[in-house]
Amino acid sequence: MRQPIGALDPLPVGPTLGLDEVDAVALAWSDAGTPLGPDDPEEARNIFAEALIIESLALVAVGLGCLRHARDLAREQAIARKQGGQSIAHHPAVQSLVGSADSAVTVVDALLDRMADGPLRGNRIGDVLAVRAEAHPLLCRGATDALQVFGGSGYMQDVGMEKALRDSQQLRLMGGTPGDLARFVAEWERVR
Repeated sequence: MRQPIGALDPLPVGPTLGLDEVDAVALAWSDAGTPLGPDDPEEARNIFAEALIIESLALVAVGLGCLRHARDLAREQAIARKQGGQSIAHHPAVQSLVGSADSAVTVVDALLDRMADGPLRGNRIGDVLAVRAEAHPLLCRGATDALQVFGGSGYMQDVGMEKALRDSQQLRLMGGTPGDLARFVAEWERVR
């Protein structure tokens, strides 16, 4: 049921699972009235598509920032932690883990640049959501690899890595999982 914009009342509900710094908002409405949104279905579809594009760009950008933070923590840990008299940054396994996080940052940064290039038109929704469906698994894998540099201590809250991993996983679920996004893109293209 569509509602008038003045009837919508945002209600702060606090942080959701993960992303402790971001407060969620629920909407409530007081009564029915003039419909909210355009009457033209094509215009409504374009507005909806543009909103999904903006949301996708934001979720990938936040995830990329989260991964950069996790990667930086992993690099610092690799330099600071010693084993056998030298920094663990010299061990091939640690280099592989940090390299995996670096690679994910590079790839997702390029994907985000590609997604953000151009106008926010509804006809780009398929491309943008398909790219997002590929970006979030990379972000999660990069955060997992960064966490592994810490070993078991990476799961402790005082290190900060468990939050990076938790936030990455939560971002992957917000606004649709990668599988949900792929199905949405297929249906969007079918009815276009």
